[in-house]
Amino acid sequence: MSGGFRLLADVGSTTIKLCPREPGGRFGPVERIPRVAGLGPGRQIRDLMARRSIRSVRVCSSARAGLRVGIVALSGRYSAAAARRAVVEGGGHVVYTTSFAATGPPPPVDVLVLAGGVDGGDTDRLRAALAGFDPARHPHGHLLWAGARDLGLPDGLRVDRRLPNVLDQRLRPSPGPLAEAIRDLHLRDLVDGRALRPLSEVADGPIVATPDAVGRAVRRPAGPGPLLVLDVGGTTTDVFVSSALPGAGPAVTRHVFTDLGVAASAPVMVERLAAGDELLELSTAVAPGASRSLFRRAGTGSSAELDPSERFLICVYLALRRVVAARQPGAGLTGAAELLITGGAWPGTPAAAVRRVAGLAGEPGGPRCAVRFDEDYLMWARGLDADPA
Repeated sequence: MSGGFRLLADVGSTTIKLCPREPGGRFGPVERIPRVAGLGPGRQIRDLMARRSIRSVRVCSSARAGLRVGIVALSGRYSAAAARRAVVEGGGHVVYTTSFAATGPPPPVDVLVLAGGVDGGDTDRLRAALAGFDPARHPHGHLLWAGARDLGLPDGLRVDRRLPNVLDQRLRPSPGPLAEAIRDLHLRDLVDGRALRPLSEVADGPIVATPDAVGRAVRRPAGPGPLLVLDVGGTTTDVFVSSALPGAGPAVTRHVFTDLGVAASAPVMVERLAAGDELLELSTAVAPGASRSLFRRAGTGSSAELDPSERFLICVYLALRRVVAARQPGAGLTGAAELLITGGAWPGTPAAAVRRVAGLAGEPGGPRCAVRFDEDYLMWARGLDADPA
């Protein structure tokens, strides 16, 4: 590599971040370069490397802005509604919902979910519906079955994964397995393989998802005491809980929320918040002097009514609330010594507002927890530079 530098690159949906690492171990300043419309990020980075005489690069990516999902179901009232709930919980964006009998070409999606029937019930109607269904008429990437467990699928219907039914035997939603599958596909989809293919010959190692790179950095020993790291992005919010173990490195618990983000995930996030019962209290924590205004604007369910800092604080609140609710053994939440904020969504947000929101979410460190911002935006670079765990 020219000059002995290692170039680190983080490819986002709108911006490419570049960071040189000097031979002595120092990281240079992070440079933000807007994505060029009509030019894939892989080609854009290759062109930049050629101009700067750089021969190798290590890359992480969160380039894809959300997983587009289509749902085809037997019943709009039951199976379609349950599948939609699971997809939203998994962080996917539902593009359409239709029935097996519907005609007309739907728009292309990344994932097509098929659902219908009840485990142990009569499947005659479902079999008849599937007999006339052609998945080729629904352009898609992955094909998932989340319907009746004991149904033998037609020979021509080749699904990528069979998942437990989104309905239980009492017709109640059972979203967990489908939500987790959508979440896993979403994380894999963050690395846009086709757009980054031009880097295959020059990339130093495999291209990884940006949340994985941040996770590597959290595993490096930091200061004393438990550490919370929040990586808030446009599409995904990740929470890393790190507790130092005697004589060893930190033990890290990672929580990935693919439905929380300040851009692509914001519309669904704010819509769900408006339908809940914590909006008034959250409005007071986010904007003590203008809580009525925030409550009114967020209550419309439109993320466009909120400024970037408000959307960021809502992400912090919802993510921490879920982590605290999980109460996983060894999660290390009690008495967190520091809350570190990384990602590109926080600028302009005061630490005091983060502490208020964290306290409302139930984070036991609350007002005593030190809030620090990754002002140089180096967490992803430190993790990307580290050897895989």
